[in-house]
Amino acid sequence: YFSLTGGLERWLYRMVRKHGGRQPAGWCFELRHLHRKSGSRSTFQRFAFDIRALVQRQSLPGYRLSLENGRADQKLRFWPSACLASPPPFPRQTVDKL
Repeated sequence: YFSLTGGLERWLYRMVRKHGGRQPAGWCFELRHLHRKSGSRSTFQRFAFDIRALVQRQSLPGYRLSLENGRADQKLRFWPSACLASPPPFPRQTVDKL
């Protein structure tokens, strides 16, 4: 955690730990929901760009990140890296929506 340099990176790490914890299937959020939840003053487009950069870097310790295209919006999915290198099958009931 202390090696994370950006504010968004630290916020996302805390949010991932809170919601995903050690669930083998992980958790999933729509990017627009995350943008509202973050309280970020940046535009949604800039926020989404920053999230995509975090997914590319895979810099959250202990977690893997991926982006998935949903019906209406792109989703950020995260799961503990100790479980699997690729995302496990994702149960539908754990998708968090507004």
